[in-house]
Amino acid sequence: MRALWLIKGLGPGGAEQQLVELARHAQGRTLDAQAIYVLSRKDRLAPSLVEAGVPTRSLGVSRLSDLRWLWRLRPAIRDADVDIVHSHSPLVAVAARLVVRTIRSRPAVISTEHNVWQARRWPTRIANALTFGLDDLHIAVSQRVRDSFPRPLRRSAVVIDHGVDTAAIAPMAERRGATRSALGLRDDQIVLCTIANFRWQKGYPELLGGIRSVIDTGRDVRLLIIGQGPLESEVVSLCEELDLLGHVTLLGHRFDAVEILAASDVFVLASRHEGYPIVVLEALAAGVPIVSTDVGAVPSVVTEGREGRIVPVGDSAALAQAVIELVDDPELRMRMSACARERSRAFDITASVARLLDVYRAVAQRRDRGPRHRSG
Repeated sequence: MRALWLIKGLGPGGAEQQLVELARHAQGRTLDAQAIYVLSRKDRLAPSLVEAGVPTRSLGVSRLSDLRWLWRLRPAIRDADVDIVHSHSPLVAVAARLVVRTIRSRPAVISTEHNVWQARRWPTRIANALTFGLDDLHIAVSQRVRDSFPRPLRRSAVVIDHGVDTAAIAPMAERRGATRSALGLRDDQIVLCTIANFRWQKGYPELLGGIRSVIDTGRDVRLLIIGQGPLESEVVSLCEELDLLGHVTLLGHRFDAVEILAASDVFVLASRHEGYPIVVLEALAAGVPIVSTDVGAVPSVVTEGREGRIVPVGDSAALAQAVIELVDDPELRMRMSACARERSRAFDITASVARLLDVYRAVAQRRDRGPRHRSG
């Protein structure tokens, strides 16, 4: 099965990381994949894809408004000579749908929506809706994402849950002491962790406001922030404004992010919008209790009161109270940790890879294109 993955960039995001995991578990077995990304500056995970055996290249522009990427897309798809073109970014998907229509003996077209419809800007939503029917199949990463589509578009979408390598993540908790020592953290200190890029949708004002409230009660906690992005200076300024620099450590992008997560006591996610946050699955596999806002697939993954606490979006007081509950009750953290590990078994990467490959085969067979020809 030959597939071409298209994505806006290969920075350290959930969709991008999921491609890396898919490559590690399927490439060279039943899948022969290659990847193209548009923005050359977003290349942090490109070496990881190449290392997993997926040839990867950029269309060589630094922003989407540089329309040269559109002219380069058609020959890139044509020359890839694949059965499936699978897009993972809405605007890239729009372009791919139209371009593929100009290629004789065209490949099948699939797009995955990684976030709720409302999280996109309205021009993107309109373009996505107008070209939606050109897909052979549309994938939503959660039922909530599918339900966010305009009603007429839902019928052609299937839900495929993501997965993580639970076997690789679970042992990381055993290295908790060494990881904490390397970060200068005491073993008896309550450590909170968030892994979220510096973007509006990640809800950093609510997160930091909630942590300030926790600290104001006299509780000694440390928040580790792993991420990067366009709002980094705003996050730093907010930490200064809330006098949090003595309680918050900004770690930037880390390839060992999951190791750090596994060494934490509580994972916190304050997002305003999400599709299917992979980091929540990683927290489950690492046995870390979760405090998250009620976004995307989180309520279907985390059972309120069992593996963690679910709080309303934008409610920093509720987030603070949930954190305090876990900070004050080590037995509750232990119970939630055990439940998280048990729950993670349902989200092993093997099952999600098998489901996606089944979809690839079914779509390619339906296409039944016959002999392949290349057009000029």
